[in-house]
Amino acid sequence: MKWLAGMLAAAVLGGAAAGATGPATGSAVFLASRQSASGGFAERGRAPDGPLTAWAALGLVAAGGFPTERAQALEFLRSSTADISTDADLALRVVALAALGETIDEGLRARLR
Repeated sequence: MKWLAGMLAAAVLGGAAAGATGPATGSAVFLASRQSASGGFAERGRAPDGPLTAWAALGLVAAGGFPTERAQALEFLRSSTADISTDADLALRVVALAALGETIDEGLRARLR
């Protein structure tokens, strides 16, 4: 039971340190702790990919705070475009990039039309 209290305290304090507040803070702390060194997010045992990173980035943005993790996710999404295989993947990436503050270039917008 002590370890659970310790984990909860670390999550709350970690969220406060990252600038996040509100009900999603604990979840965002967990999410941020799963970010790879490349800035991307992945299923356990797999390489990071764009769609999962886009979803994770949206979660971090919604929680507030986490500027370093959001910047790393943004850089990952900018640099990895090979995994855009469907219109849904493209739309998700555009939404995540916009949420992260990126200006969406005309080339990406044209692909959505």
